Amino acid sequence: MLKQNGIWIHDLGNDAKHILHRATLEDNVNIVGLLLHSLQAGEYKDTVIEMLLAQDEERRTAWHSAVYFSSVRVLEKLWECAKEKLTKEEINNELLLATDREGRTAWHMAAQCGESEILQKVWEWAKEKLTTEEINNKLLLATDRKGRTVWHTAAFFGIPEIFEEVWDWAKETLTTEEINN
Repeated sequence: MLKQNGIWIHDLGNDAKHILHRATLEDNVNIVGLLLHSLQAGEYKDTVIEMLLAQDEERRTAWHSAVYFSSVRVLEKLWECAKEKLTKEEINNELLLATDREGRTAWHMAAQCGESEILQKVWEWAKEKLTTEEINNKLLLATDRKGRTVWHTAAFFGIPEIFEEVWDWAKETLTTEEINN
């Protein structure tokens, strides 16, 4: 049955990407899992990769949307599949460090939404996959289109606990000069 679903989903083309985004927006981990597992059963690895990396009109992947809409379970399901199917470069550049139309990484979005649990998960996954230099320059010190870092975002939206968490992580990896700047 999964294999037959995989064939059907693969044949949907771009519509399948929209279904994945919609299921993510609705925090429907069961549909996300069914889509991804069906494609895997049908041996459509390329379609799985296309779906994981597909961007909507705001240049958000399903990964970004899961963060933005606080879908922890969907985010975990997408991460599990990404680790299996994507290259290190795709994970780093097209998930962890990818930016939306506003220049925000998923980490920026987690800070903006005040989602400490998601911020923590993305931080742990970033430490697992990114170099220290990438963490410092492309995560901790990264700015969006308005020039805001994650700290600025947490301060702007009045979320002191996020600000404090980011501060603690920055002290682990940044130099005093980088923090001061």
